[in-house]
Amino acid sequence: MSGGEKKEEKKSLASRLKGLVFETVEEGGSAEVFQPVPNAGGEKPADVTMDTENVYVPSSMANSEQVEELRRKIRSRGKILADFLATVEELKDTIPDEAQRYVAVDKARKDFGPEDLLYAAKEQLDEIDIQSKEFDDAVKEVGAEAERLEKDAGSINLEIEGLRQRIAQLEEKKREISAKARTARSKAESGKAKFEAASKIVKSEIETIIRKINQYLKGGK
Repeated sequence: MSGGEKKEEKKSLASRLKGLVFETVEEGGSAEVFQPVPNAGGEKPADVTMDTENVYVPSSMANSEQVEELRRKIRSRGKILADFLATVEELKDTIPDEAQRYVAVDKARKDFGPEDLLYAAKEQLDEIDIQSKEFDDAVKEVGAEAERLEKDAGSINLEIEGLRQRIAQLEEKKREISAKARTARSKAESGKAKFEAASKIVKSEIETIIRKINQYLKGGK
């Protein structure tokens, strides 16, 4: 079917739907005026009141990408429902009342009825259950992997604790060695200072003896 034929088919369907919901009234051969079609009791169809208490409000955790992805996955199931809803949406400007649009599209489409739509909706719900099961299985797999990683992390923690104890022991040993090194250096420096002081005294004594020998024995030379 060509694009032009599809467009013509949509126009034709829209016209049929308007004919089901609205009566065309000629006023002096001028513009058409559309009026709601009375129901079986001769009364104007009542407006649909939304049951706000039982309306499901999506969780704020669900982002638009997830919603669209899930819609895409279930679209292949229950295609007649998708086509039905697309036609209902297409007539939103022409037929403002949602209930009337549903009734109009249902009457215009002869290839399926309400039971078929309900079956298609159930198929889509079944597909969501399938996707949910697959998601749950994936979550379980991730959970198992996470548990394995947590065990590995626990083993590493034990190794870290062992290393900390070893480091503490080495730190203590280092402090002991450093203290010994400081003591040894201090003793060496102290010993050197004492030796230098003693050597000055002894050297002075020897120099004094040399002067005396020169003075007493060599006539002052």
